[in-house]
This record gives sequence, structure tokens and C-alpha cells, in this order.
Amino acid sequence: LFAGLTLFLADALTFSRGGYLGFLMAGTAFLVFSWLNLKEKLQKSILIMGSVFIALFLFFGQPITTRFVSSFTLEDSSSSERLVLWETAFENIQKRPFFGAGLGNYILVVNPIAKYRLPYYAHNLYLDIATELGLSGLFFFILLIGVSYSYILKNVRMNHVDFVALGTLSALTLYLTHSLFETALYSVHILPLLLFILVLGYRKRKEYETQS
Repeated sequence: LFAGLTLFLADALTFSRGGYLGFLMAGTAFLVFSWLNLKEKLQKSILIMGSVFIALFLFFGQPITTRFVSSFTLEDSSSSERLVLWETAFENIQKRPFFGAGLGNYILVVNPIAKYRLPYYAHNLYLDIATELGLSGLFFFILLIGVSYSYILKNVRMNHVDFVALGTLSALTLYLTHSLFETALYSVHILPLLLFILVLGYRKRKEYETQS
């Protein structure tokens, strides 16, 4: 619980719109699939903690609220610039729809005279993969995560008290949601963690098949 609250606070203080939306979707997924199977005392504790959090957020969370609301307005320069990046990515996907420009070649497509390894991406994981690896690469990437996600979901539906499955489901939900605004893949600390979570999902496949 302490580690979870620490991570939540750290993410809140980054003022990341993807982080906010990811936590919202992950928390919703966790509560939806676990609520009816939680003990009454735990339900009351969650409601009390949630009420206290909302009250504190209303009084002290103005910077976070302002940042989140600005995500859906074009007045924020970050939002308008991101829309330009997405539009550029869509244009390049249309030019090379099946196999893309090649892994790591996105910057060379946008700016052929750019220096090697100059960071440039669409701030959207799915658009970045489709741009560099084409729709075929995006398909296999979604398939890799989707199969793991489906077995976690099946396991959760059969056994709601499996908090490892619930945590894994929430983690993948957070990652997939956050990826709408960032390209959180090519990282020495995020990629190994993502692979570890996917392995947990495939491990739940064996448990699901055994129970069924």
C-alpha cells in the first residue's frame, strides 16, 4: 500500500496527462472486477479513503486539475503540438501502410538530414509502431499484449479474489491507456517491466486452463 501510494504521488507530481488518465482507467478496472467480492469492511475502507482523497484533491489538487483539463483544449501548446505530431504520423502511415519506414527510421522520414539517434516520435505508442513497423507490426504488437490481457481477464472473472491477476490487469490497463499519449516502450526500465507483466499474464493462462 505504501509503495502504491508513493508511485501514485510521484505520477501525480509529474503532471502527466497520460499518467492521470492511466491511473483513472486502471483504478476503474480494479474496482469493477473486485468490488463485489471484497469484504464489507474493505469496501467501507475504500469508500472512506476515496472520500478523503476527493476532498483533499478538491482543496489542494488545482494544479493537477488544471493540467488534466488543459489536455482537452487546443489552447494548451502541448496539446496542439501533439495533434500536429499525430497528423504527421497518420500521413506517414498512409505512405507506408504495411511495413512502415523501418525500426528507428521515423526521424529520417520526417527529416532526412537529421542526425543519427535524434529523438523524434509521435507521442503515441500505436502511431509510432505503425509508422516504423507498419500496420502489420502494430497488429502483432497488439496481439502479443491482447492474448496476455485476455487470459488475465478470464482468470479475474473466474476468481475475483486473485489480487495478482487484478494487479496485472490494472497495470496493463494503465500502460495501454498511457500509451495513447506517450511512447513508453523503448526504455531500459519500462520494457523489462512490461515483459514481466506480460509473462504474468501468460502464467495466468495455465491457471485458467487448469480451473476450466
